[in-house]
Amino acid sequence: MREILPHIATWSAEHKKIAIATVIDVFNSAPRGIGSKMVVSSDGEMFGSVSAGCVEGAVVEEALQVIKSGKAKRLHYGIEDTQAWGVGLICGGKIDIFVESLEKDNLLPEIQKAVQAGNSFLVATVLEGTYLGKKITLYPEGEYNGTTGNSNLDDAIVDLGNTLWGKYRSELSAVTFADESIPVFFDLYMPPDRMVIVGATHIAMHLVVMAREMGFHTIVIDPRAAFIDQNRFPQVDELFKAWPQEIIPGLKPGPSTYLVILTHDAKLDLPALEMGLSHPFRYIGLLGSRPTQQDRKTELLKMGYNEDQLNCIHGPIGIHIGSRLPDEIAVSILAEIIAVRRGALKK
Repeated sequence: MREILPHIATWSAEHKKIAIATVIDVFNSAPRGIGSKMVVSSDGEMFGSVSAGCVEGAVVEEALQVIKSGKAKRLHYGIEDTQAWGVGLICGGKIDIFVESLEKDNLLPEIQKAVQAGNSFLVATVLEGTYLGKKITLYPEGEYNGTTGNSNLDDAIVDLGNTLWGKYRSELSAVTFADESIPVFFDLYMPPDRMVIVGATHIAMHLVVMAREMGFHTIVIDPRAAFIDQNRFPQVDELFKAWPQEIIPGLKPGPSTYLVILTHDAKLDLPALEMGLSHPFRYIGLLGSRPTQQDRKTELLKMGYNEDQLNCIHGPIGIHIGSRLPDEIAVSILAEIIAVRRGALKK
């Protein structure tokens, strides 16, 4: 959503009508994930992607019809054996897409404001029936805004939405209401992913470059003057010559923040781990051999942490790919973080 907001603002200022298409479900392989979005103006302009080019043309045509009618619609695209070069997904996947007019969405200003503020929230959209297109925004603290027009349905949507926090993904679900199963799409919005790297090492130099390519906001922390040099990290977003305990609390880590500890020095590893364990990081990874990992955990146990808390630490850090060189290790670390981000790897 963040990427398409400027286009929405520009087209709105030009008094163009706008439709937005969102991937609400995928089957088998698909080039774009659930929650991917594309906006279309009444002039046929488009921005974003719902299928990496496979069905965008067809979706634009549907979006223009939605703009004219004002009525949202759910679309399904797939590939049959005899349709390899028709409108479909050459990769063999199937996708469901929901297209709606932004004119009808009176929660858009709230959504725009929350996205720009970096807040976490869910947008629940009814996909079928009498309440088609109705929305409710839900927040982690239990607050919500908007209505379907039926308070009982609102309560059912809010109750289900509150069970989805912690899954870290958008999800198509069914709400049971008046003996009916009503499909509702819960679209998760989170702040931009941040990678906090403690230890301005050679591995960190490579990791920063790769992480930025994957959309991470990168932060490097190291109190050692010889390591903290902007010339070594020309692409880093934030660089701090400081101890991790001096910087991390102020970053207000959350479920979209990932901690990578690369110092291999107990004087830095331990305070960084303490910061990691005392804040809600999505991921904590620690460089070092298995004996080093055990040494760090032994010290943390002496400090009062328990085994359950320590089990969240990924160490030795990275997916095993036989990496030896700094750039190879960086690849293995980023692969592990992506696996965690996509829900393919859990601790």
